[in-house]
Amino acid sequence: MSSMPRDGSKLASHCRARDSRPLRTGIVSALYDMTGKWTPGTIRSNAAWSPAPSSGLRTQVTAYKLVNNFDDLSKIQNDMAGTYALGSALTTDLKDTSQFPVLGQASRTAFTGQFDGMGHIITNWKHNGTEQADKSDDADVGLFWRIGSGGTVRNLDLYVNVDAANTYLGALAGVNDGLIANVHTDGFVDSTGTRATGGIVGLNNGTIEHSSSSAAVAGAGPVGNIAGVNHGTIVP
Repeated sequence: MSSMPRDGSKLASHCRARDSRPLRTGIVSALYDMTGKWTPGTIRSNAAWSPAPSSGLRTQVTAYKLVNNFDDLSKIQNDMAGTYALGSALTTDLKDTSQFPVLGQASRTAFTGQFDGMGHIITNWKHNGTEQADKSDDADVGLFWRIGSGGTVRNLDLYVNVDAANTYLGALAGVNDGLIANVHTDGFVDSTGTRATGGIVGLNNGTIEHSSSSAAVAGAGPVGNIAGVNHGTIVP
């Protein structure tokens, strides 16, 4: 069973079991509002539990803050080590000229938490890096500035319209040092600079599993369908 609570006063959990012993082999997720809080009771989990291959899961029992709109999405910047789940599909009009922030870019903070798209899509996320005020060569551009070691993004579809000058550029992140699993991107990723540009990340130093991109990728430097430059692991 599953539910997506919209206020902090309600908690819901769901369990996906592979046999009659759900806590031994399945997972449990608690979902609460971005402005709410999670107070766990007694948690019983299996110490021998391990995630299914390429699932991107880190823990058997996980409490997520729900991201239900673009305002919630921008608030991830306040806690780049938090655990988040997309509560529904998010979309905006590409004609909107507003700049959505690159998460973590302003503070140069990599995402080291967990973000689970729950199979939803973020549509028309837009950022014009060539017009952003910060023109530093480490002002990398993507939904996330960088995904740090220990950071995980999974189960997400992402349609973007992003460009940048002399920075690492990817639809999901400029640089990945963590784990990306079951992510698909589409749209337009365009760099006028010579640094790496990719359909998912510009530079990959971490692991990308079961992910793909249909985005149109262009740049004056190294370009790639998934990563412009790969120093890590990519598992089809």
